Amino acid sequence: MLTPYRNWRIASLIGAVGLFAGAAVLVAGPLNPPPGSPAPTYKTLGEVQPRTPVQTLPGNAQALHVISQPGSYYLTAKVTGVSGKSGILVTSNDVTIDLCGFELDGAGVGLGAVSAQGVSGLCVRNGVVANWLSAGV
Repeated sequence: MLTPYRNWRIASLIGAVGLFAGAAVLVAGPLNPPPGSPAPTYKTLGEVQPRTPVQTLPGNAQALHVISQPGSYYLTAKVTGVSGKSGILVTSNDVTIDLCGFELDGAGVGLGAVSAQGVSGLCVRNGVVANWLSAGV
């Protein structure tokens, strides 16, 4: 003869097994893959961390390269100064320049490594600034 406690225990066990079996079916999903080759699901580096190479930016009479938009920029090689010009002129707020371990070298003739008057939120990091005639950054 079954006691009420034993009946409750058996009913609970059957319910739990049924619940776990049902959850496993719902979570498992279909076993047959969709037709066709799989498409890439990754994001490109430009989508994850959009940055602009400084060396692709044009210069002007004041500097070798001019940054006129906010954003993140990086060096792809060493920048060597020329007489009468700054290396990089920043005219926009909120600019980050990653030197990527490269050097901004004034060669003893460049005016300033990074010129930025009246801008805020400028960050220059991860490199060396040397041999400029005036203040480096």
